[in-house]
Amino acid sequence: MHVLEEIAKAGVAILKKNKSLAAHSTRVYIITQRVLEIDSKLIDNFDREEVLLAALLHDLGKATWLDNYFTEPLALLKPADKYVMDCHPISGKKTAMNLGVPETAQVMIEQHYERPEGRGYPNKIADPLPVSLLIAGVDAYCACLEPRPYRPKPLPLKVALQEAAEKGHNGMVNH
Repeated sequence: MHVLEEIAKAGVAILKKNKSLAAHSTRVYIITQRVLEIDSKLIDNFDREEVLLAALLHDLGKATWLDNYFTEPLALLKPADKYVMDCHPISGKKTAMNLGVPETAQVMIEQHYERPEGRGYPNKIADPLPVSLLIAGVDAYCACLEPRPYRPKPLPLKVALQEAAEKGHNGMVNH
């Protein structure tokens, strides 16, 4: 079996601790795969398998979250809890590193909440990798179409597409 497949299996095993997290991560992987089937140029010179691995494992840092992080509105969480949540891309990168995820895919995982001009987090990177923005856009799209405890009904498709454009495509225009 291919090394990346073994790494993906180990990562998915960690994500399965929370069924909705595993399902979301799988959807992000599948949609990213479909987007790349339509336009493979979106990833430039990046390895397709590494991009897909990063899409699958982008929320690996959420696997250690307390259950209430998934169910309570942000406004009700303590600042320390919000900090832990905001750091999930960093903890995800560390877990990915421990699993043997290739370094470029680790960077994609860490940057999936970064936005151009330092508008994202956790590191406020001014120029995140365009492929990280692709994952961000797909992540936002999928999140909008999933029921959440604080929002039991999915958002309309038009809103999901606007979110995807805001988080992903608009950030890629300059690249």
